[in-house]
Amino acid sequence: MDALAAGGSAIEVELGGRILKFAPLTLGDLADFEGWAAGLYISEALRLSDQMSATDRIQIVRAAWDDAQPRAATMMSSLRGVCRLLWLSLRHEQPDITIAEVGDVVTTANLPAMNALIEALSGGRPEEGDEERPPEEAVAGLRSS
Repeated sequence: MDALAAGGSAIEVELGGRILKFAPLTLGDLADFEGWAAGLYISEALRLSDQMSATDRIQIVRAAWDDAQPRAATMMSSLRGVCRLLWLSLRHEQPDITIAEVGDVVTTANLPAMNALIEALSGGRPEEGDEERPPEEAVAGLRSS
């Protein structure tokens, strides 16, 4: 585990004219994300099974429950998931920030860098060829100086 993922300092980034401080993601943050994503998936299964018989509905919800955790992992790379993970990181240093505000400053132009930032904040695997680079360097282009 690298120093950043083990509780290192926040990474400051200027986005949308604001200085944002992204803190390392904690196990609690990742658990929060997993619960949120699983809840979305199960809610959708309930909505889609609304007109089914009770027996069929139970089967659909059980199947959704069994599949919820792998679906949560997949959602980490979705646009909603990236926005949620960034918000979870930001709320440590800026508790009043909203997911809507995060969505307003993350653009298609900076989305690849935001994905790299999430990898750095979660102690993710380095990109091929970046094995020797500390995670802070992976997002150095985003930092304001």
